[in-house]
Amino acid sequence: MSRKAIPSILRIDIEPDDHIADANAKDWNGFIEYSTMVDKLRKQLPELSGMSFKANWFVRCDPDIERLYGRADHAAVQHENIFNHIISSNDALGIHVHDYRWDEKKQKVFSDLSDHEWCNHCLRYSFEAFTACFNEKPRMSSHGGYFLSDEILKTSVELGIEVDVTPEPGLEAKKSDSSLGEYATQPTTDYTNFPRKPYYPSLKGMHIPSTSDNDRHKIMLIPLTSYDYFRAQESWPRRTAKKIIGKKPTNHRPLSPWRAWPSPKVYWDYVEQAMNEQTTPYFAIAVRTDNPNSEVFKRVMSLLEYLPHHPIAKRLHFVDALDPEIRSLL
Repeated sequence: MSRKAIPSILRIDIEPDDHIADANAKDWNGFIEYSTMVDKLRKQLPELSGMSFKANWFVRCDPDIERLYGRADHAAVQHENIFNHIISSNDALGIHVHDYRWDEKKQKVFSDLSDHEWCNHCLRYSFEAFTACFNEKPRMSSHGGYFLSDEILKTSVELGIEVDVTPEPGLEAKKSDSSLGEYATQPTTDYTNFPRKPYYPSLKGMHIPSTSDNDRHKIMLIPLTSYDYFRAQESWPRRTAKKIIGKKPTNHRPLSPWRAWPSPKVYWDYVEQAMNEQTTPYFAIAVRTDNPNSEVFKRVMSLLEYLPHHPIAKRLHFVDALDPEIRSLL
């Protein structure tokens, strides 16, 4: 097994505790808890690996946040001390965008994915709110609701966003999900055939890596790590035999930390196996600042708490998504 350092991205989407947010819940408690956890990792992981540590925080400041809290930059104002600490720690900041829309008649929030103008409006709105709040334009983004489109990428390039950390290779389109609000006007993006390493997407389609400067969206996509963990559950002799005959994994799925994994150790075992099998090893993971009382929050926290106790922790170099180490993977 190679001991070479693995460039890694920890994407943290800063959002209200619950997908359908409570406007009366001014504090985003999940965010508070994640800031504490990241500080623990910031201390523990460099002691193990000898490498620096940076997290990537993507804050929601889209139109639905303003509808709920009266201002798009609510999180930054309500938790100014935490944001000051994030900035002083040299972590990276970007925007996390949901295409939520309020249905006045039904009194429900939904994801208007079929309205390209609305999706671009949510992106532009978030970009401008972030810029006004932090006096700096965001250079990176992530999108909620498992949704990304070529139209969104075009607008991102116009705004000057350089990196997006949204795609989840192997994930099929969803028609409903808690992250979509009460409903969505169309299925989410089908990420089944997306590349599994950073790339510049072709103008022919965002799932196609570009082959020239003239045929590319000028924004780098960093897909989240996926792996054929179904195959990994097979016996060692069977896996070895498949490797010898050159049979590649065909059923990869995102290594989403919010899932109910057998144990934290098994999860990081899968990550380690995925790193060992990648031609160009890199690791990217996404978490959401969920309600601390939720099962999802507890699952993710258990994984992060266990990481320093797993051998893979010595190899993961958590960096800014804009770091040259990531661009060197292209």
